[in-house]
Amino acid sequence: MNPRNLSMLLAIIIGAGLLYYFEKDPYSGPTEVPVAIAAFTRLDVQQVMRIEMMQGTNTVVLERQGDSWSVASVWDYPADHQEIDRLLADIRSIAAAHQRASKVASHSTFDVSDEAGLKIALKDSSGQTMTDLVIGKRDGFSRSFIRIAGSNEVYSVSPNLRARAAFAGSTLEAGRWTDKVLFRLPADAVVRRMHIETPEGLSQLIWKPSDNPPASQEDENPLVSGTEDPLWMVRSSADGELFPADETTVKGIISSLKNVQAAWPMDPSDMAALGLDPASSFIEVELADGSIHTIQFGQERELPAGGQGFTARVVGDHRTVLVRQWIKDSLLKGADVLRAAQDPPQDPDVPEDDTVLPVPEADPASDSDG
Repeated sequence: MNPRNLSMLLAIIIGAGLLYYFEKDPYSGPTEVPVAIAAFTRLDVQQVMRIEMMQGTNTVVLERQGDSWSVASVWDYPADHQEIDRLLADIRSIAAAHQRASKVASHSTFDVSDEAGLKIALKDSSGQTMTDLVIGKRDGFSRSFIRIAGSNEVYSVSPNLRARAAFAGSTLEAGRWTDKVLFRLPADAVVRRMHIETPEGLSQLIWKPSDNPPASQEDENPLVSGTEDPLWMVRSSADGELFPADETTVKGIISSLKNVQAAWPMDPSDMAALGLDPASSFIEVELADGSIHTIQFGQERELPAGGQGFTARVVGDHRTVLVRQWIKDSLLKGADVLRAAQDPPQDPDVPEDDTVLPVPEADPASDSDG
């Protein structure tokens, strides 16, 4: 081998060695639990008053007030407290740490770099940071890579900290941390009256006490139980006359009111631009206790996740949201749908379809030749 080729070979070997040294780290098993990792088990989640999350240019700030959480970065809308409780519980349960790297150059491999990592800081009431970590990609099904902020070591830990709907896999969006329940009819609520406004007109549903009420079951709402004597009557602005309402349709509306879900939060600063000032469609519900609840619907808009939705709000609630189209369709019914089907009137001179008509006897005189 000539000297020139030997020099090239040595350069390649040295370069490969340097690359291995700077880019690779030896695998370490769970020999000793790092102090920073062990500290997670002592985290007092009740002392966490603020959660700051950042990924790239996206930021989410969650703040606690008493027992309630709000999304400060989304007009202080109520937050999904169950999702927050799960996140804090998962952070507190971090364990089984295996060190996988210790150099900055390896951070991008595990998605724990400052650019790609999901940074989460937990703070107490005084603003003091209790925990500050960077969550990377998942490691298999039930583990994830993390890095303690300010350090270079990368660990594989359990559980998978990104396995939640609010992260949508690997993205950080403030709207996913808001409470999705826009309105929920109390389980023991008794509905007495409903007004439904659509572009076709106003319909009024009125509960009428039955002269022969059915024997209700223990867990059944007597206002929507079946009976031959209609409990619900409907009248429209078109004719003003009361008609029996379709019991199945009324049951469906009341059932839908028990869980009205929001799909995405909206900026509430301009109600007119959202079609909510004034609102062209709404449902107003009056309960037996005298309380009145109104859900208004506005413009049709495309949802961030795809599909069509409508702007909506509950009167008295500062939130404005997008709801899926089927939510609106389940609550707003026209008079023709609300009205119970009526049997067509029978002409007494016209027999029923299954009536056999007698065959008239032949008149002998008609067969004569005259």
